[in-house]
Amino acid sequence: MRFSTRLLAVLSLGGLLGTLAACGGGSTTPPPPATTYSISGTISGAASVTVALSGAATATTTTDGAGGYTFTGLANGAYTVTPSKAGYAFSPLSTAVTVAGASSTGRNFTATAAATTWSIPVAVTGAVQSGVTLTLTQAGTTLGTAITGTGGLYTFAGLLDGSYTVTPSLAGYTFLPASSNVTVAGANSPTQTFAATAISYTVSGHVGGASAVTVTVTGSPAPPPAVTDGAGNYSFSLPGGSYTITPSKAGYAFTPASAAVVVAGASVTVPNFTGAVSSTFTLSGTVTGPWVQGVTIALSGASTATTTTDVNGAYTISGIPNDTVTVTPSLDGYTFSPAAPTVTMAGAAKTQHFTATSAIPSHSISGTVTYGGGKLGRVVVSAYWSGCSNNCSPQAITSLAAPGAYTLRGLLNGTYAVSARLDSGGQGAQNASDPTGMSAGSVNVNNADVPGVNVALSDPMTTPTPATLAAPNLLPGNGGVLLFWNVDKDLSQREKATSYDVSFGATSTADTTVVNVPARDDGVYFRSGLVTGTTYHFKVRSNVGATNGTYSPVAAGTIGPVAGGFTVSGTVSFPVPATGPLYLAIGDGNTGNLQVSAYATPLTSPVSFTVTGLPAGTWGVYAILDQNGNGTIDDGDLKNVNGGDAPMVTVGPSQAGLTVALTATKGFATTATEHSLNQGGTSHGYGLQNTVAGNLQRVVKAAVVAGKHIAVPADLGGSREFYAWSNLASPAVPAVGDAYTFQVTYADGSTELLTSTVTAVLSSFARNLGEDTTTLGTAAQPYFTWSAPASPPANYGYSLSVWGSANWYYPRDAWMVPSGVTGVRYNVDGTASATNLTTGTYTWSVTVYDAAKNRARQEKIYIVP
Repeated sequence: MRFSTRLLAVLSLGGLLGTLAACGGGSTTPPPPATTYSISGTISGAASVTVALSGAATATTTTDGAGGYTFTGLANGAYTVTPSKAGYAFSPLSTAVTVAGASSTGRNFTATAAATTWSIPVAVTGAVQSGVTLTLTQAGTTLGTAITGTGGLYTFAGLLDGSYTVTPSLAGYTFLPASSNVTVAGANSPTQTFAATAISYTVSGHVGGASAVTVTVTGSPAPPPAVTDGAGNYSFSLPGGSYTITPSKAGYAFTPASAAVVVAGASVTVPNFTGAVSSTFTLSGTVTGPWVQGVTIALSGASTATTTTDVNGAYTISGIPNDTVTVTPSLDGYTFSPAAPTVTMAGAAKTQHFTATSAIPSHSISGTVTYGGGKLGRVVVSAYWSGCSNNCSPQAITSLAAPGAYTLRGLLNGTYAVSARLDSGGQGAQNASDPTGMSAGSVNVNNADVPGVNVALSDPMTTPTPATLAAPNLLPGNGGVLLFWNVDKDLSQREKATSYDVSFGATSTADTTVVNVPARDDGVYFRSGLVTGTTYHFKVRSNVGATNGTYSPVAAGTIGPVAGGFTVSGTVSFPVPATGPLYLAIGDGNTGNLQVSAYATPLTSPVSFTVTGLPAGTWGVYAILDQNGNGTIDDGDLKNVNGGDAPMVTVGPSQAGLTVALTATKGFATTATEHSLNQGGTSHGYGLQNTVAGNLQRVVKAAVVAGKHIAVPADLGGSREFYAWSNLASPAVPAVGDAYTFQVTYADGSTELLTSTVTAVLSSFARNLGEDTTTLGTAAQPYFTWSAPASPPANYGYSLSVWGSANWYYPRDAWMVPSGVTGVRYNVDGTASATNLTTGTYTWSVTVYDAAKNRARQEKIYIVP
């Protein structure tokens, strides 16, 4: 079982944790709060100046009567301080401040009256965007410094006419151009763009005993092979990372066979290789086709050996005797030509090439996305079933770093609509300010790829106006509160707001503290460190760029623990040193109850926890190691809040010995199975749901590239999690251990291959499905009942579906109800497509889920007279 959609969003989609205070494992006496620091200074030459803080935290304040300002409660991190007031220019324009174990004082500015000021916007692209120091100078004098945030954007504002120079810098990177000279003359400057490139280092070595030896680098990036010079030397220029260096030459064996090297900020000398004449030979070749990496090449016959192809489809097997061998390529989801040829070495090195073909046919749509506007961001291209008009899920998604050529793979025959948008907010959610476009007409895929489907992006016709929101909903908990609100959307159900201001305090005006929350189409915020027994008041407003909406009505809630007499205890482990606090959230997705405990540094894995005061129910145990200590779930934090990775416990009686293990992976993939059974128990069906989600990084593109019984390669659909649902054609049946491979691209531009395996194929069907139409229900609104499976899985639950002339899925906001629920009246939540069932035949089903989302679905026919 999981959180409801909104409750999970605050954890799985980067919802802010706020200024979380250590409340310690459910104890009634919290440990001391984490140490915080301040940034302060004075501004001369103008009164009541607005001062903005950005970077590791955001806040605003106004100078006091003496021109002073202070930002308090700050964690270690990089910040930028920027003053502003209409009619004034400031020196410096802004200043970058790094807080590292101490408060920073004397961050002073001087204001000068100016009739008109202008700005210079800056964008950093390429190998790095955030964390780049920008320095603005004029005639050799530094006017201001700033540090770029997510997306690599910053704007120097409040500038007078004149000539300026903008210079980016970050250790380990070079920038093109190195600096930019800008003349401001009566208007804002165009955006100054800098491309970042990682600095490379020399990896070199020597091969003795053989001349003209080919030396290959395996890793990412993988440069072309090098050949040793007359003295046996070779070298490569590589950025930081882990690599394997391998020498090769027909008729020679090398000691060692390969060497692993790590490049970390300095050049590397590889240990020497020594070659010797061999009586064995080498077989090499290349696999071509829709996917070529990771193909197993197996030898049998006179020699046995196994290797896999590299990213280019190339393979090499050495040490083969002078005889005949059989060469067999294999990768789940593909067939190969030739299938298993024989190769006779005949005293020389040989080659054998293969062509891969997808075992299950699928097709692609391709074209080009163009855009003539000035906004920056990734381009997301989606294919939908044509004619879908409500809650449409993409059948395939790809994304591009910028407008250009695209290909959507793995599409079955049918008619599609292709849309594209530019993610100008950089949050992965569609916004009304995003440039968008559609292909001209429908795209018919009929046993062939479809090229030339072009999409032109255009900016929105008008800038939306922020609306006044209804009062937010509050979920008070133990030391904190979960706040959620209806996001500000336009008629096309795209989010209008680009950010939200959450204002709260212990007084009815709710204006003690204001926090800015980026728009992510989730409308959630979590705040911890609140005083138990105190009533807090909250209000929210939506913002479109710099235009602020009107605050919503105020909502209030009293902080206190959830009532209950049960306890959950165990340990949280993590594989890397903890540099920030650990947060443990135990949540019930059906009631919305939430208990949060916090553990301040120093921390040593494993951390023991005990959470008391829990009512009975099925709870998810979610852990977040906030490595940068900024109170926000973001890149670099260890967490288990996505994709069913969190353990589920059934509370009542109390649970002890629970183990929560955090991983340090960028992302992860899961594979869930469905086993369906018709009413008569005569027809079995099987399906798979493959899901990819981010952990240390947000996923921006994912494709399943290998696996049994499904079309590969195929770009996954979805939005924040990427997924693909596949019905398996009979007689295909999934099996525990079946493996699937995914190619994943992250928000930082990096890529990697992930794997997942089938963990279970359930036969735990609900029993005794029936309809009560007299005592608990009517013919038009029956009470559906069932009994527990004969052999249920651990920590399981149910969902119910009805389809026919009316459709209903229950529960709507969670993927299962607790195992204790064995009956529900039709449309009890008011979400069915029709209030009553009319005369006719309906199919309804009860699905049993385990904690990993594997499921068994039992169907039944219901006839309304």
